[in-house]
Amino acid sequence: MELVSMKRLVSLLMALALLCGLSSCSADERAERLSAGWTEALLTAPGVIDARSSYHITLGMSQGGMVQITMQPGDRTPEEVMANSMRALAPLLIKNGRRSAGLNYSLVVEGSETLVYPEILGIDSRPSLQTIINYAAENPAP
Repeated sequence: MELVSMKRLVSLLMALALLCGLSSCSADERAERLSAGWTEALLTAPGVIDARSSYHITLGMSQGGMVQITMQPGDRTPEEVMANSMRALAPLLIKNGRRSAGLNYSLVVEGSETLVYPEILGIDSRPSLQTIINYAAENPAP
């Protein structure tokens, strides 16, 4: 390969590496903003006393995340708190373009080792964003 072609190739590879690096940075920042908004929304749900969420975006590949909420025992039933949390989260999920992304979603009853999953509401234990949106639409707050 001649020297000029080699320089062009190296320049092209460096530009691609820079572009990929910048894109993943913005994807990470977007995922962090989404997650922070989710946590804030979850904390407004009746019965939720603590919430954690995370989201990841792998450009061109996958998206997904985790939601874990905590409730106090005796306040409300786990079903009520799980449903309330999904209703609080749904409006933010509508804005997400990748509604097929799944979430590991769980509820912890404070002071116990009990984990409750969305199956308690009759939906998958790892619901898609669209499933949560649908659930909230079909089951409005009483």
